Amino acid sequence: MLQEDKPSWAAPRIASALKELRPFKHVPKYKVALDKFFEAHAPEAKDAPLKIGIGFWASSDFRISHLRIDLSDLDYFVYVHPNMTQWSVWSNGTPPVGSPTGAVTLPEFFLIDPARTTSISRLEKQSPPFDLVNA
Repeated sequence: MLQEDKPSWAAPRIASALKELRPFKHVPKYKVALDKFFEAHAPEAKDAPLKIGIGFWASSDFRISHLRIDLSDLDYFVYVHPNMTQWSVWSNGTPPVGSPTGAVTLPEFFLIDPARTTSISRLEKQSPPFDLVNA
């Protein structure tokens, strides 16, 4: 599996990631490079089918039905829902890798406001949803 992760959904970012990943399915020298990599680092995976995916945080207006990108070379994508508590896998006609949905477990986050915080004891615990991309 090859997966490119992006911070958030944006059609140009996803299209760019697809452009970078496509050669691994279609260009012989890329396939040879993968074979050599697997021989050296993961021989048990050498003959496994190649799956290409992209991961990202979805915005509240993200809809799979509204995609305007050629996804024919993409096997799957994993996206975290806007509420940051759930994730889903979309599959392009092939069985998804693992479970198609699940819960996100985030560590505790603390907001540090330099204007108000002078000691670590005054940090404010934060819970999702919050904006990780623009933090």
